[in-house]
Amino acid sequence: MDWLDKIITPRVGVVAIVESRNEERILLIKRKFPPLGLAFPGGFMEVGETIAQTAIREVAEETGVAI
Repeated sequence: MDWLDKIITPRVGVVAIVESRNEERILLIKRKFPPLGLAFPGGFMEVGETIAQTAIREVAEETGVAI
């Protein structure tokens, strides 16, 4: 049994769509694990976080960009 099987409460996943200031570009990540390809940065909400806090944390963790 892995850690995902032990979770009994719902998990909330969050993705962030980050635009450049001039709205000509969006921020994507290149996934290292399946499914491979390009994706918006994101991840699972931690206990006590809001959706916005999760998005900000995940963008920083995955890209180094502070939003």
